[in-house]
Amino acid sequence: MVDKSNDMQRLYGAVGFVVVHWALLEQSLDTCITILYHYCDGKTLVTSELPFNLTKKRKFLKLAFNNIPKLEAFKDDGLLMVKKVGEMSGKRDDLVHSAITKLEPVNGVFHFQHLKPHYDIHHLRQVKLDMKTFPVFEKSLESLQTTVVDFAVRLATAFLLPK
Repeated sequence: MVDKSNDMQRLYGAVGFVVVHWALLEQSLDTCITILYHYCDGKTLVTSELPFNLTKKRKFLKLAFNNIPKLEAFKDDGLLMVKKVGEMSGKRDDLVHSAITKLEPVNGVFHFQHLKPHYDIHHLRQVKLDMKTFPVFEKSLESLQTTVVDFAVRLATAFLLPK
């Protein structure tokens, strides 16, 4: 007999892990943006509006690292970090914004549907969460989240602490 409650606990654990780690990652991105906007001339050299969604946050950060001279020492690491966040955001979106279609995994794989509006039409995609390969994503997300937190600390140390 298959233990369905164990399967669901594994699913909740996986999705919960992504939600918690992504929230910390994105809050750290917001910390970076706050520092660049208020203390590195981002308000005048990049945009007068604070970005509010991930796409706009990534765009702001790219523009800041490419256009604010005092960020030269942070540019390469910052642009790489922003690129990696973009690469991982799709998987996060799939897990957070999709609806499960079966409450039981098939061969260790949970099935979801992601209904996403695009202009005047909705696109429906099938999304899979393979519990056998999830640890790879889990490790990558944890590493990226740590990188973003550390980067925010580096910016704070450079621009907020007295010299």
